[in-house]
Amino acid sequence: PGIQKNPYGLSEIDYYVFDIYDIFNQRYLKSDERLALCSILGIKHAPTFAPYQTDSRTTVQELLKFAEGQSILNNKAQREGIVFKNILNPQVSFKAISNAWLLKND
Repeated sequence: PGIQKNPYGLSEIDYYVFDIYDIFNQRYLKSDERLALCSILGIKHAPTFAPYQTDSRTTVQELLKFAEGQSILNNKAQREGIVFKNILNPQVSFKAISNAWLLKND
C-alpha cells in the first residue's frame, strides 16, 4: 500500500505475477503458458484483457485511448495504463500510459 502513493487504494500488500522466466530453458514463458502455470500453482496473475490485435495501421492515439479506463484492482481508481505483450514472443512488449492518469498523478 505504500508504493507510489497507493493510487489503487489497496489496504494490504499483495503479489501478482507479470512475467515468468524459465531458468532451465532460458526463456520467458508465453502468455498461455504463464497463465496456465499461475492457475496450477494458485498464484494471482496481473489483470489481463482479451487479446488486442495491432498492426501497422494502429495509431498511438488508439493505444492511448485503450489505455484509459477504470482499474481492475479498484474500479473507483483510474488505471495507470496497459502493458501490451506479444502473445507469441514474450520478449516483445510496451506500455501505453493513460494521459488522464498522467494528468491526475503528475
